[in-house]
Amino acid sequence: MTFIHIHPAEVEFHLVKEFLAAQHWNYLVGLDRGDREAESRTKIAYGVRGYPTMIIVDKQGRVAFNSDARSEEEKTAAMKATAAEIGLPWPPEKDADHDELLRRLQRFHEHWMSKEIERALARE
Repeated sequence: MTFIHIHPAEVEFHLVKEFLAAQHWNYLVGLDRGDREAESRTKIAYGVRGYPTMIIVDKQGRVAFNSDARSEEEKTAAMKATAAEIGLPWPPEKDADHDELLRRLQRFHEHWMSKEIERALARE
């Protein structure tokens, strides 16, 4: 399995590197093609409407998950349910200082993406 961070056109690459280093993330990173963010080719091809967007592509090259494919109401309900599954308060910043919020968000995203990856693999 490979994780790739793709950032839209117009992003300053040094800022991406600083962000990834601060998060201790070690992903492959690319900048999308295009002259402007609105023209980013990958963004258009995969239906990205906002950031961050998480997309899982299965072994056949099909999009198995796109976090932007749901309405805002559906996304909020799914995020609330995911937080409940792992015993996190909703919203996650409730009663949390900055460090605790980062820990909660890390746990949340690990659980959420693991679940979506498992679903994608089960469809293959």
